[in-house]
Amino acid sequence: LFTRQLAKKLKGTNVETFCANPGVAQSALYRHLLPEWLYRLVFGLLLQTPAEAAQTVVYCATEAQQSVNFYYR
Repeated sequence: LFTRQLAKKLKGTNVETFCANPGVAQSALYRHLLPEWLYRLVFGLLLQTPAEAAQTVVYCATEAQQSVNFYYR
């Protein structure tokens, strides 16, 4: 809702609004919660790398065009 309202306020300017959800990524935070072998086994298979998670944000910043769909995942 915030993204749509902001887009309305900025209509006519050269600014576009997007809502980007990079998802869940591997980070050092999880590494401290579990034993190393379990961390690598579980999170290595299920979570994105930080570079993969950043792709959504980079896309919105460089390539995306304003459309009805303001949410990118």
